[in-house]
Amino acid sequence: MNQGKLAPESVIRAYASVLRDAILDVRRRIRYGETIDLQELHDLTDALENVPAMLCSYGQWHVEENIDVGLKRYDKKWCHPDASVQTLSLMRALERAKEDLP
Repeated sequence: MNQGKLAPESVIRAYASVLRDAILDVRRRIRYGETIDLQELHDLTDALENVPAMLCSYGQWHVEENIDVGLKRYDKKWCHPDASVQTLSLMRALERAKEDLP
């Protein structure tokens, strides 16, 4: 990771919450015996991999707009309301996290 400036506190809080929600969701799904497709797990980690870099080296490419593209791509592929397994929407998790900010 390049050394850079930290993201604004509101960005850190919101995206750290998304990371936590995603980790907890995968853990819950494994705990309760849900099958997680390896392609889904790949796509989830792909969507989240640049979040830490953004939080620690904010600016240039590492800004919310670019990170959100990956979150939206994951949601579009894996979050379907009629699916038998309800997958966490990363964008909804982000929206909730932003709503909870002081």
